[in-house]
Amino acid sequence: MKNAMDFVKKRWPLFVSVLVIVVALPVAWFFSQGLNSKLKQRQESEANSLITQLDQLRVTYELPAPLAGMEPLSESGVMPHPRRTEFYRSQLERQRELLGSATQEIIDFNRKGRGPLVEGLFPIEPEDGSQAQLLRLRMQDVLIPRDGRSAYEQLLASVRATRPPEPQRVLDQLNDTRSRLFERERAQSGEVRLEPDEEAAMTQELTAQRISLYARPAQEFSIYMDLDVFPKGTVFEAAPTFPRQATAATPSHGLTFLWQLDYWLAQDLIGFLREANSRGGRLLPIVEAPVKRVLSIEGRPLKLNRLSGQRDERMGSDSVEPGPDPARELFEPRFNTAASGREADWLNQLYDIRRVRMSLVVDSSRIPQLFDAAARQNLITIVDLDIQPVDVWAHLEQGFYYGTDHVVQLDIELELIYLRAWTAPLIPDIFRQELGLEYHPKPESDAEEDDFMDPGLG
Repeated sequence: MKNAMDFVKKRWPLFVSVLVIVVALPVAWFFSQGLNSKLKQRQESEANSLITQLDQLRVTYELPAPLAGMEPLSESGVMPHPRRTEFYRSQLERQRELLGSATQEIIDFNRKGRGPLVEGLFPIEPEDGSQAQLLRLRMQDVLIPRDGRSAYEQLLASVRATRPPEPQRVLDQLNDTRSRLFERERAQSGEVRLEPDEEAAMTQELTAQRISLYARPAQEFSIYMDLDVFPKGTVFEAAPTFPRQATAATPSHGLTFLWQLDYWLAQDLIGFLREANSRGGRLLPIVEAPVKRVLSIEGRPLKLNRLSGQRDERMGSDSVEPGPDPARELFEPRFNTAASGREADWLNQLYDIRRVRMSLVVDSSRIPQLFDAAARQNLITIVDLDIQPVDVWAHLEQGFYYGTDHVVQLDIELELIYLRAWTAPLIPDIFRQELGLEYHPKPESDAEEDDFMDPGLG
């Protein structure tokens, strides 16, 4: 025991060190656990804060759908990256450029380079009353038929339209031929009266000549049509209309614009006939053309109740509801009211609708070509049609020769669309409230008088 105590005494620092080590390890472990927990909580808090900040940096890349019914291209919750950002930026710019180009092409296709028949009259006429009156009279003068020089007569000339030969002229030629044939037979036989077989032969020859006289215009012109096929009512009753003679008073500014609207409508109707009767850019003669004759044209006037004094009493004295704004919503088709899904009198800020019924004599085998011709001419849809038989011999009695094709009477209803993108800047203030448009700013100076524009098809 003494030896043990001596051994401890001699080596007590060693034993103290071992004791300190043995006691220090559990104590250190105990305190380190508390420190680790606090450190862990602080580190977790800092890490969560950094993760939150990173999540806030995440973005959504989206390329809008170019057309209704298409899905947009989208990436959600991704970290921004220069290459990804550049890709979406370039694609968005390209999409806008393509859509803008396509939109402009449609506007140009619908407008076809057309403008007012009389420059300086629309949308705001000159403040000088005498100058404004002169422009209105010019508008009237350019529309009144006058030896083939009026706007509508030039439209008919552009499709090589004609009428059957004058009955009296045909009768005179037949009588002259009959006299010559009779004199020839009498000289040969010496008889004053013709034998039945001779009379039959003469009748057959005269019939052939009559048909030949009727067939000649059908080989030289492209369609039977004259100004009488257009409605003779007022602009508030039917369309397209134009003045047949000078009015007693100077036409109003609003009336001249309605004449202008109807002239644009007539341009597209005649253009539709030209497209139908053309092959390789060349107008076909009547005997070869799909459309042989125009019996009648009658359309609905543009719905403008204020000027016509026929406002619907339910609307009161306020302006007409302008309809949906295409910039904010899509137009829902309404097939229960129209085959195209568009109502004839539906007012909206994107386009105006005109409906026209045309009665035609056509080659029955080429009716489908008319649908293609309508689409080539403009934003035209055939929304209804009716087919009736034609008494060819009764028409021939009136001088209408259609050739050997089987023909029928085709009654079609056309729906024509006019985009506000090009018509709105020309609409006078008297109509703008009706159509939901803002008034034009007042001009700073009087407009200068200009010459006529070419009243052709444009």
